[in-house]
Amino acid sequence: MNGPRIYPITCVNIPDPLYRLFCNFGVPVRKSSPNHIHSAIIITDDALESTADHLKFDGQNTLRISWESLLEGLCTPESLNPKGQRPLGYRWVEKTISLSENIIQEITEREVIKRLRTVIIHHGLPWVQLSPYPDGYTGVFNFRIDIDEPEPDDWKSVIKSLSPIEPAVTWFLSTRATQQSTLIYDWLKGHDVQSHGHWHHVHTTDRSLNSKNLQIAHDELVSRGFNPTGYAAPCGKITGDLSSHLRSMHYKYLAGIGDLCGSTPQKADDGIWRIHALPVSEGLYLEANIDDVDSVVNGYIAIAERALRNDRPLFWYGHAERRLGRRPQILESLLNHLLQKQGLWHVTISEYLGWLDKRSEIQFEVISSGTDQTRFDIHLNRNESQKSAQIWFEDAQHRWAIPFGKEQGISTITLDPENSQPLIQHSESPEFELLQDSRGWKLELKDYLDWERETPVEFLRYGPIKRRLKGFLRIWTDETWQQRFTPKAWPIAPLTGCKSA
Repeated sequence: MNGPRIYPITCVNIPDPLYRLFCNFGVPVRKSSPNHIHSAIIITDDALESTADHLKFDGQNTLRISWESLLEGLCTPESLNPKGQRPLGYRWVEKTISLSENIIQEITEREVIKRLRTVIIHHGLPWVQLSPYPDGYTGVFNFRIDIDEPEPDDWKSVIKSLSPIEPAVTWFLSTRATQQSTLIYDWLKGHDVQSHGHWHHVHTTDRSLNSKNLQIAHDELVSRGFNPTGYAAPCGKITGDLSSHLRSMHYKYLAGIGDLCGSTPQKADDGIWRIHALPVSEGLYLEANIDDVDSVVNGYIAIAERALRNDRPLFWYGHAERRLGRRPQILESLLNHLLQKQGLWHVTISEYLGWLDKRSEIQFEVISSGTDQTRFDIHLNRNESQKSAQIWFEDAQHRWAIPFGKEQGISTITLDPENSQPLIQHSESPEFELLQDSRGWKLELKDYLDWERETPVEFLRYGPIKRRLKGFLRIWTDETWQQRFTPKAWPIAPLTGCKSA
């Protein structure tokens, strides 16, 4: 006789952000009331009484897990909502070189999932989840390129260099720059083009300027024949108001700079995906005055390998102007390394998120086959997605990957170690430190004004007093500043043309 249903995990009275976290990580869960528990694993609150009527199946006790225990000492339920995530400045060492970046750490989310996995495996049951990439692949790859400044020769160089891996390139355009050299719109026809805002800045507290910035960029891209549905925040600066603006424009995702081990895409309660690139870019080396191709390439590769070992997407990012466009050797080396990786799904960000939405519709049940806790029946209900996920069964050391069949039905798996894949120990993040500012009146004033030189001055003439004060100071100082300011740049490399031009 078959034993109890093990998965999906029944969730009773758990916070919505925690439930969404499970779904984002591919954990099979289902909400239920206390009177309709139909699983051998339940996650609930401490208030639910463990009565025999609710918590027994065929004489076997259900594994009852308190959601409070999963979060204890880590966070509050509200902090698990990706909408509340904020980037912070960190410094770490990547391949002997000290780097710093504003990133969103995912340590808490990973620890919550790790705690749940550990409890289930210690109970003698397998850990089960849906794979983060389709059956037949070993990972997900995309190269995000930000276009910030009007340097068309550098743009052409990068477009040419990355053409072998299209369509796995997503281009985020700051339209104030691209309006000054509109040929880029012709060069990128048919490519995945998204918004990087009009001017290259996100305001800390000025919601109306953020909204205007997004709308101008959107209108420009639409007028050029593109259909943007994603926005990458300049400098990874994500503020609380951005998602509401994007939702009103029917955008699907918000991109930032993510975890040192790679980030799991997460859908917030507002329906907007958060999907973050790996935090190593050529710009970090340029700002550190490092002009060594091997150092840059090794940094990109090291963080990519770490992400893949942690089953995270390999999402590189970089900048064309004054950087990658002038060091074609960097892209050549990275693409050579990438092409040696077998089985990566080369995909746009939009297509990957569409696949994740389809994955969330997959339903299946795992039934224990009697008292044998190594043998399970899987009741499949595959969706219509062209690329379907795998079901991963894991114990402490092994993984069994079960592909979905083309039809609905029942499949049986025996957890035989000889027929499994050995689990690689998840790669830990390098040690990092939070950057601390030495506060002074000048820095306090800059913070108060949200000081920057990206927003056109004409947008700073009206509105709140802080905005107008910043506008006055900009009018007074911009010309002098521009005369003495020389942006950091690598020397211009010989151009070889661009077949897209």
